[in-house]
Amino acid sequence: MLGYGNWINSNTQADYELTRDSIKKCFEAGVNFFDTAEIYGYGNAEELMGRSFKELDLPREEIVVTTKLWKGTPDLNTNPTRGFLSKKHIIEGLRNSLTRLQLEYVDVVYCHRPDYETPLAETCKAMNWVIENGLAFYWGTSEWPADRIV
Repeated sequence: MLGYGNWINSNTQADYELTRDSIKKCFEAGVNFFDTAEIYGYGNAEELMGRSFKELDLPREEIVVTTKLWKGTPDLNTNPTRGFLSKKHIIEGLRNSLTRLQLEYVDVVYCHRPDYETPLAETCKAMNWVIENGLAFYWGTSEWPADRIV
């Protein structure tokens, strides 16, 4: 499976045009997997991707969209409630991501990095909550060590 991710291009109008044109070419070539994260451009990447989906009028049922949560804003030292994998951040962070993406749900939401400060049970329950409430179909992990998953 091939996918498109927009980690690098997420800050300017030229980046928007690159994102839109890349998504269009990918979709035309049969690529339907699109990945982003709340941390990429501190939300700008999600905004550009969502704007592109809307402008291109891509059929939602034909694309797979994923995003990642962990560190939502650059001000975590002064506002720790705006990041990591607490229930508060997972729910609020995903809602913010969906707003930026202009979508009602993502197919998969990832825990971008492990969070050793938040109890794992809290993270798992919060991820279950977002699935049960229709904000995502599935959840996964990214760059977690095997022992954390076990």
